[in-house]
Amino acid sequence: MGSPMVTVAQKDSEASPLTLGADVVSRYVWRGLALSSSPAIQPTIAYSFGNITVGTWGSFTFSREESQEVDLFVTYSLNSFSVTLNDYFNPVENSDEKIKYFEWGKDTTGHALELAASWEGTENFPLIVTAGLFFYGNDRDEITGDNEYSTYAEVAYPFDIKGVSLQPFAGLTFAEGYYSDGFGLVNLGVKAEKEIKITGDFSLPISASFITNPDAGDVFLVVGMSF
Repeated sequence: MGSPMVTVAQKDSEASPLTLGADVVSRYVWRGLALSSSPAIQPTIAYSFGNITVGTWGSFTFSREESQEVDLFVTYSLNSFSVTLNDYFNPVENSDEKIKYFEWGKDTTGHALELAASWEGTENFPLIVTAGLFFYGNDRDEITGDNEYSTYAEVAYPFDIKGVSLQPFAGLTFAEGYYSDGFGLVNLGVKAEKEIKITGDFSLPISASFITNPDAGDVFLVVGMSF
């Protein structure tokens, strides 16, 4: 489960309040965890009014993998600070056990609710700090069924080099839960982004992310395009 931790900046008054887009990625890796083994398309729809943004985000693989994803989020932004409520849901394909979208029982729901916060620094010090805590739903211990209250925190520092945006990042978890069996550094790497000019009026943003999970001993190289 898991959409990217959403950070919504203050919008220009001339900009449209409606956002519609999609990413295509070579593999879905989230917070250091591989959530697909094949390419995926990740659409998003969001609408902003005042300091509030509501939207939906999903991830669907090109191959018939069992788990796909449909999320909802609500974000409140004030200057450099934002708070987001995420609702993660993973419908299971190709399975006899159907996970019902409107099932919200504590021990049976397929939803996972997370409260996340993000802070973006100044132009001279553009540090980004994010943190998230699962507090209800499908973040349960497989044996006891109790909520694990999995936590994640990340720092990133974006900067530009000759037209290429670079963003090194490091993310960790504090205790046993969804991300690891205990305290650990689970997401360490760098993301590079650049707009490729196709015509005079159209550019295609592409990205490449080198991602490691030191806790699990994993490494990934993910390429993406945005539309």
